[in-house]
Parts: sequence; C-alpha cells; structure tokens
Amino acid sequence: MIQLINACVSSVDESRGNSSNLLFSGQILPERNAGLNGAPSLQLEPGKGCVAAVFDGRGDDGHKAAYLAASAFRANAENLRTAEDLESLFAHIHGDLCAAASQDIEPPATAAVAACVSGDQLALACLGGCRAYLMRDRALFLLSRASAEVTPQTAPPAPDDGPLLGVDSVKPFTVRGALLPGDQLLLCTGWLPVALDAREMLRILVEAETPSNALQQLSRRAGNSRGDVAAVLLKAEAAEAPEEIPEETPVEEAPEALPVEDVPEEISVEEVLEEVLTEGSSEDPAE
Repeated sequence: MIQLINACVSSVDESRGNSSNLLFSGQILPERNAGLNGAPSLQLEPGKGCVAAVFDGRGDDGHKAAYLAASAFRANAENLRTAEDLESLFAHIHGDLCAAASQDIEPPATAAVAACVSGDQLALACLGGCRAYLMRDRALFLLSRASAEVTPQTAPPAPDDGPLLGVDSVKPFTVRGALLPGDQLLLCTGWLPVALDAREMLRILVEAETPSNALQQLSRRAGNSRGDVAAVLLKAEAAEAPEEIPEETPVEEAPEALPVEDVPEEISVEEVLEEVLTEGSSEDPAE
C-alpha cells in the first residue's frame, strides 16, 4: 500500500496575466493563490487516492477556459477512476468550450494534463503542451504525449503549440499503471521544462526533502519563464495497510467476466517507459 504526499506551486507571467489553473486537493488555485512564497502540501491517509490536474489556457479567454476545465474536474472528481473516465471528461470539457466560443474572438481553449490515483493505481490523460513526468529509481521519464495520435518518437510540442481542448477534436493520450513506493509524478505546464532541462529537474526531485520543497526549488530555478509555471507533484511512499475489521457479508454470485475481445486496450506506464528506453525520446531519461 502507498501513501500520497501532494504539493502544488505556480507563478504568474505578468505580461499575460492569469491563464493557468490547478486542481489540488479539491480546490482550484490560480497563480496568485500560490507561487514563490510557498507550495501548499497535503499528506493523505494510507490508500486514499486523489485527482490532480494542470491547465494552461490559450487565447483571449484562456483564463476562462482553464478555470472551466478545472471546475469540471472538481465537480466530477468522485467519479474519476480510470483512463476512460478521464477521456470522457476531456470530451465533455471540449464540448463546453466549443459551445462557449464566440465568432468575434479567439475561442477559449486550454492544454491539460490530469491524473487520478485510486489505491496505487494511476490513470493519466494529457492533451497539448502540458507535461507529465515520472521519477522512478532516480531516473526521470516523460509519460505524456500531445494526443492519442502522436507516436513515441514525436517531440513534445512547444508550450504555446499543440492540440487544445475547445479547438481540436482529438483524443487525449492516456496511460494507466501502478505507482510504486518512491515514485514521484509531476504534472506541469510546458513552460517548466522549457526553463529547466530534465537533468536539473531530476536533481531537484531526488535531493529535495519534501514535495513542497521540490516545487519551490523548481519554480525558483525556472525564474522568469516566458509563460506560467504551474505544477502539482504527487509522491508515493510505502505505508502499512490499516487494520480491517472482518464483516460477515452475504455470498453473491460473481459477475460474469468480460470476453477478452471486449476488454479495452490501454497503454501502461511500463509500456511508456519501455518505449522511452528502446526508441529514445526528445527528452531522454536523465539518470
């Protein structure tokens, strides 16, 4: 069993204003509610899961798009368990943003990366320039892709490029797998890896004593990035399972198993790591 310690941080690009939002511990945090003065953190009970996401808005109403997406995730957090759940919510948000578009201005749109953890099981979805990194065994791996249509060899898009919710009718890239004790999952806007290379990010994640300290260092090192630096960090630690009191339950007939051909195919964390190690990537694993 794992125990999650979560933290978030964000800084604001004064030239663009508020265009990104976080979903952290059930709260929507714009840049000015967090930032360089601190990284709010939370230690969850052993085995308790969470939903976290980062959105980077684009266009004249990018801040509205990011907030609408974060609001949708907050409203549906209790129902998010699988990659299919995340993909379905991405489609719903895309429809809402398209419906809110005006012919007179650039449509509201946002890049997004979101994760839900239930027990030790991770489901991840991403679209556009936002990124997801997994630190495992002192190596850093890029888990995200711009969309489901992108091949492993394709370089990640620039932070201000790539498909967007509200503009592009493409499926998000999804990943599922298990988190191991010691894993750290970093969700961030694409501006963070633009400001820091993978080796520097890895060094900070390895050496920082807490997720909060790691994010403060990442934000400081990113300095005056050309865009919003917003991130959520989930760290998995080993935890003992709580003692359970046995209950007498009626014997129920087991549900019929799905035929093999009806089980949806998913991409696992292990498959993504294998692709990175065998095919190479624009951001090779830093060791």
